[in-house]
Amino acid sequence: MKRASIELNFHVLYSNFIDVLKTRNEQIGVARNFRNIRVLLRSDKGIANFSDRSLLKNLGHWLGMLTLGRCKPILSEDLDLKSLLVEAYNKGQQELLYVVPFVAKVLESCAKSKVFKPRNPWTMAIMSALAELHQEPELKLNLKFEIEVLCKNLNLDVADLNPKVYLKDPDNLKNLDHQLSPPKAKSEVQSSTPLPASHTPTQALTHVSEDVAPRITNSTPTLAPVNPPEPRFSYVQVNISSTANIAPHILINNQLALFQTHPQLKQFVRPAIESAIEDWIHPVVERAVKIAATTSEQIVKKDYALEPEENRMRVAAHQMVRNLTAGMAMITCRDQLLMSINSKLKTNFATALHNATEQQKSMIDQAASTLAQDNMELACCFIQKTAMEKAVPEMDKLLMQEYERRKIARNEGRRYCDSSVLTYQAERMPEQLRLKVGGVTAQQVAVYEDLARNIPGFQPLSERETAMFIPKPVDTMAVVPSFPNASAPMGPCQRNTQIALVRKWETLTRANGRIPADIHREIGVARFCTLMGHDFFQKLLQRIGVKPPAECVLCEAGEMYGEHL
Repeated sequence: MKRASIELNFHVLYSNFIDVLKTRNEQIGVARNFRNIRVLLRSDKGIANFSDRSLLKNLGHWLGMLTLGRCKPILSEDLDLKSLLVEAYNKGQQELLYVVPFVAKVLESCAKSKVFKPRNPWTMAIMSALAELHQEPELKLNLKFEIEVLCKNLNLDVADLNPKVYLKDPDNLKNLDHQLSPPKAKSEVQSSTPLPASHTPTQALTHVSEDVAPRITNSTPTLAPVNPPEPRFSYVQVNISSTANIAPHILINNQLALFQTHPQLKQFVRPAIESAIEDWIHPVVERAVKIAATTSEQIVKKDYALEPEENRMRVAAHQMVRNLTAGMAMITCRDQLLMSINSKLKTNFATALHNATEQQKSMIDQAASTLAQDNMELACCFIQKTAMEKAVPEMDKLLMQEYERRKIARNEGRRYCDSSVLTYQAERMPEQLRLKVGGVTAQQVAVYEDLARNIPGFQPLSERETAMFIPKPVDTMAVVPSFPNASAPMGPCQRNTQIALVRKWETLTRANGRIPADIHREIGVARFCTLMGHDFFQKLLQRIGVKPPAECVLCEAGEMYGEHL
């Protein structure tokens, strides 16, 4: 039963195995299946839980194979599928998300049944209720899809089912035996409070742990959908230079029974959290950076394909990769960190107490669970920020060629524009989505700015904090080092810059042998001298027929020719 609840692909194999055994255990298995299904149906569904929904669908498919697929009926005293649809319909979309896929999986086995295949009256009555539900305009698309897939498997057309008014009939609801979770009192719903982010809001499966696969975390019942909790930390608050820097932010509840009787055990909390971080930081960071950087590269290259300013492209790339990396790291490591911290705390406490009594073991479990819940977010933020700081330089490496193309175009005095992208946009993209020459619009930039402000797992950044992470504009003239002699090495970008400046200088000065004012306006003598170096500047003046000053220092050269500038 446990394997059947999680291994949908092996249901046929398990069914054949039961046929070969031909024992009375089959009836026991069906009874246990009904019991587990009832527990799942009665669990609270205030917030969607994919684990419960998956278990319920698998158990529904298994139930259909053991009963309808073998021409055995599902008695209404065990499970009334039609009434179940009525009850779920009247309780809302959240219940339908569980019930409709479950019923569809149960009825799927009717296709192989000689008794229950369409047009069996019992089967068609349920299909009629599903068709009525399918006509609801506000029904979620995935539920409509479940119904359509079922109709296809049963060789039915949902349009030919001619549904009646059954789900909306108030008389059917009055005489209903409730099979789902009981309705919550209004006062209880209003008084419900958001749960910590580390809790998985689902009802525990009591009395069936030996039959149904255990879930990742223990659950806490909720009474209504809740908003996610507010993050505890701002981005600048987390210092990632060393794991020891998390110490001021660690939460230790002094009211825990374990610390009331053994206060010396508090010293084992920080090492456990640091150890959990060190165990998970490298695999999580590598995976998050790889996925987020690759994704951001493709998106930014498309959005900024016609952007001539490489710094605007760099800013957007940093904003997106930070956001995606943080989100990827968070969903990857939260559960693992929770379990790792819990386990390490238990080990540390048990080792310190040596032969712990049953009461002490209970206190250890309680303390470890509470401390892990309280400090998991801190550990997660540490890993997230580490990943984000690594992702930014990785992003620049991936986009280096894009930056260089724009620099070269500007140094050559032309505006950057990729003709292939321009042609593609003009021919294939609609006007509303088409990129415009000259860069992205303010509305498009606002999307990236929103990503920068709202980093998953952290408090929203203020404008001042956001500005701290904007890379400084890279000035092509300033970043190229000076060349005091001709033998100094130059990269391709530097060489192109130098050649372009020399040609421009020669063109502008050849006519009158003087340094014209255009030079000062466009590049400036000081920048030119800094770029080319003292010796190069002197040789250039001689080459174009201008006698260099007797004592030429860079600043003096600027002053001497200031009358022409």
